[in-house]
Amino acid sequence: MWFNVLEKAVVLACGGEENLLKAETGQLFTMLTGCNAITGKVKEEPGKNGKLLQLVCDSLRKNYIVHA
Repeated sequence: MWFNVLEKAVVLACGGEENLLKAETGQLFTMLTGCNAITGKVKEEPGKNGKLLQLVCDSLRKNYIVHA
């Protein structure tokens, strides 16, 4: 039941369901956990994702939470 209450609170905080669907996951993660979040996007060409891969590897070494 707590999940339903949390979901309604997040929807209200975002200003409605339409805004929730448009929100970036990093913002929602910060809202729910209080932790800072960094958002990265995977590029179409696999060879151009080196910086993102390095960021993920560094984050894992530091025991940060990584979500995809």
